[in-house]
This record gives sequence, structure tokens and C-alpha cells, in this order.
Amino acid sequence: MSLPFLHAWDPARYPAAYLRFGPLEVAIQRNIIAVLLARYRARVTVIDTGDARFRGRAAGLIRAAGGDPRRLAGRAGAMERGIVDLAITFPGGRAGWIEVKRPARYVLSPKTGRLIIDAEAGQPTDEQLRFLEEQHQVGAVAGVAWSDRDLDAIVPGELR
Repeated sequence: MSLPFLHAWDPARYPAAYLRFGPLEVAIQRNIIAVLLARYRARVTVIDTGDARFRGRAAGLIRAAGGDPRRLAGRAGAMERGIVDLAITFPGGRAGWIEVKRPARYVLSPKTGRLIIDAEAGQPTDEQLRFLEEQHQVGAVAGVAWSDRDLDAIVPGELR
């Protein structure tokens, strides 16, 4: 799929040390938020924490209170399918949307000594890509990030 914003995992974009580190999505999201606040002076709203354990605890609390967390999907007021992790407002009012994914994790091959994939990178869903494309078409900053360094490819120069 050819889209006009960063949306595909490319390990060549990252140093080997980062690829071997394999940070969790929630840690990457925290770093991205910190950079957006400090460097871009943006306002950030977290739509999804990127932490399955957190969502599991929330579902458990709903069940403990007698509810069914599966019944919340599709209800009035629910998020539309494909909504991404971060909603951003840059100084001057320009909107931004970023989906955060975990990078692939690499290990050294015992045979060759080269980096090989141990865990695949997270990929955006088709719904997330459609959402980002729709936002981009109306002028919002949009992209998928596997590291805070991806902000340089997502955020246009005039907002830096």
C-alpha cells in the first residue's frame, strides 16, 4: 500500500542497539509523548495506552462490577474502528494522529553473528491506515511510529 506518510516498518531506519533492545509499545509511546511536549510544544491526548495488561485489568474491573466489557463495543459514544493511539494538536492548531507500534526485536545469530528477527514489528491494521489516510487528506499530520525518532519523518518541518 502506497501512502503519503510513514506507515511501514523498515529496520534500516534504526540503530542496531535499538533493534536488539526491543522496547515495549507503552515505553515507546511515553517517549513519543515526551518529545511531542518538549520539542514541538504540542498537546497530546492518549486514545490507547498500548498496554494489553492495562486493558485486561480494565476489562476485569468491568466484569467485577457485573458488566460485560465485550458489550461496550459499538455502543453510542464508542471510538470508531481504526482510531489511533495519539491525538495531537500542534501550536497554531494543526491536528495530528499517530499510531504507535512496537518495533521488531532482533537477536544475534549464534551461527553468523548477524542480527536476526526474534519478534516481528507491530503493524497498523487496515482500519488504522484508512483512518490515518482520511486525516492526512484533510491536512492533519499522520503516521505510524515505532520510535520517537520517527517523529522526524512524520512531523513536517514547519512544525518543528
